[in-house]
Parts: sequence; structure tokens; C-alpha cells
Amino acid sequence: APGASSAAVTPAVPPASAEDLALASEPMGGDVTSSFSVVPDMANSKMSFVSTKNGGTEVGGVFGVVLGGFNLDPAKLSATTGVLNVELDSVDTGLPLRDTNIAETFFGQVIGKVIRSDVEFLEFRPEAETVAVGSKTQAEVDLRINLRGSGNLASAKVELTRTSETVWTMKTTEPVVLSIAGMGMQGRADSLKERCGHESIGDTVTISAEIVLMPPQ
Repeated sequence: APGASSAAVTPAVPPASAEDLALASEPMGGDVTSSFSVVPDMANSKMSFVSTKNGGTEVGGVFGVVLGGFNLDPAKLSATTGVLNVELDSVDTGLPLRDTNIAETFFGQVIGKVIRSDVEFLEFRPEAETVAVGSKTQAEVDLRINLRGSGNLASAKVELTRTSETVWTMKTTEPVVLSIAGMGMQGRADSLKERCGHESIGDTVTISAEIVLMPPQ
């Protein structure tokens, strides 16, 4: 309209749905690491993803907050169990507006809540039952990825390196391939496509991780 400001207008935050409110976690507080023998050192760890839009244009990013931990017995690595708690509203693609769109529309961000995906390690099958400091072993892992109330089974190939007596590094040797539709998120993707004006959002998302694990501080 004549005389109207030409400044960019940030889209209003959509009101949280009843489903979003039900699925969001309360803000985490207290000591959430005390039950684990090792926990992520996020200053030296990374969980990243690659998705596609508009027929194949890649969009990559990282999750800045990954909590949780593992019970890891150096003498019996096959007994390893644990969970990674990925805070989805810590998504960072390098464009803050895009991050907001993804967090709000795809993941269902609720102000004052923590939206989270819990990646459970159900079974850990290493090639070696124990490794010396400075050595590593390959392993196959059965996962359950809990996202918006749905538990989705997946598998991963990882390399576990014992960098010191008490510090380990676990990294994927191949990206974990996930399906948006297979995880029950197609409706969320369609809403994100509409909000952002994309021609399409690809069904496949790949996840890679390199997590340094250390005793709780």
C-alpha cells in the first residue's frame, strides 16, 4: 500500500497445537547425566544432517545440543546401552529464519518447552569386546528413534575409539538414512513446504554423528 514500510516482516509464530503441547518436553533441569558412565562432550562433538528441497538442492545443518549418555563397560563393549537426547530446537542450518521455520513448523516448537528426539541404542554389536587405549573397533547398532510420539527402528554402523582410559569417540562410518514419510512426518513436511514456498521437500534425510564421550563432570 502507498506509504507502507518496505521493511521485511518476520512471519508470526503459529499457535501451538494441542498435539505440539502434548509432545513437547518440560525444560530440562537438574542432573540428567548421573545414571550414565559417559556423556557427550558437546564442545567437541557434532550431530549433522542433510535433507533436500526443490528436486535435489541439499540443505545441511547441525543440532547444537545433544545430551544423554551411555553405560559403557570397557571390558564388555557388547553390553553398551544408552540414549542421545537431541534438542530439535537447537537446529542450525546457517540461516536463522530457516532454522525457525524448521523448528516451529516441522518439529513443532513450543515456546518455553524443549522439543526433543530420543535416540535409543537398543543393541551394540562390536567386532571386539574390548580395545586398548589408542585403538578402535567397528560396531553395528540397532536404534529406536523416538520423534513426536512415534518410535522408529533404524540401524547404524559406527566406529568406537578409546582415546584415553576414560574418554571415547563414537562416530558413524556411514550416514543413517531416514524417511520423512516412514517416520510419520509427511504432514509436517507438507506444512513446511507451504510455509517456505518450496516446490518440494525430499523424503530422505541422512544423519551423521561424531560424539566424544567422557565421564560426567
